[in-house]
Amino acid sequence: MNLKLEREFELETTPADVALRLKRWAKAAGFACLCDSPQRWTFQRGSQLAALYTFKIGKVPTTLEVSVRAVSPLRLHCVWHSRSPLTMATRRDADRIASEFDTLVAHLKSSADGGRETESVR
Repeated sequence: MNLKLEREFELETTPADVALRLKRWAKAAGFACLCDSPQRWTFQRGSQLAALYTFKIGKVPTTLEVSVRAVSPLRLHCVWHSRSPLTMATRRDADRIASEFDTLVAHLKSSADGGRETESVR
């Protein structure tokens, strides 16, 4: 499995507010924070060992990186990468990951008035 999603969008908020929202969402989604700096955050969940014995997509090694590209207006770049040479991805897995990523973006946008978004999937 090697699924990578990227999104970039603008919000009418502050990096501090984004940090709070990200941490709240990450905790609920089972991610651990690896990097917490003023304009960049990295979260991880899953492991290669757990990926051997599961059909649950949440146990596949996944990294989420969020960085600030511009401050005014606040422009975020998010990269979601799920990868494991030990796991085969199904279309259903890809749909679940995309849905979870959509939920994250919606959570970050929930305090902002809309937000222009561009998306690329690799």
